[in-house]
Amino acid sequence: MGAALALVAVLVCGVLGVVWVKVQLVSVSYRLDDLRTLRTDVEKLNRQLKVELASLTALARVESRATGLGLAPPAAGQLRLAREYVGGGSGSASLRTAWEERLIADGKSFP
Repeated sequence: MGAALALVAVLVCGVLGVVWVKVQLVSVSYRLDDLRTLRTDVEKLNRQLKVELASLTALARVESRATGLGLAPPAAGQLRLAREYVGGGSGSASLRTAWEERLIADGKSFP
């Protein structure tokens, strides 16, 4: 009688284990479906934001906005390119602007 009861208990635990695994499978399946939907939405939003970024940073748009604010293209002498980062080779890097480079070229010191 005890052996039969133990066998039934093992069978019931096995069946309950299989049912628990199936319930977990359904739960994970729903979660996976939610995540796939979320990923699709995020990818769609990412594409929309890339299009918006491209339209906002388009040179023609920026130029038309600047012209609308009364700005004009720079004259030939007004445009200077600044080197922002100059590596020293010794491991210590320094920030140097075009203004500092011009002072160095002219033989002047700067603070």
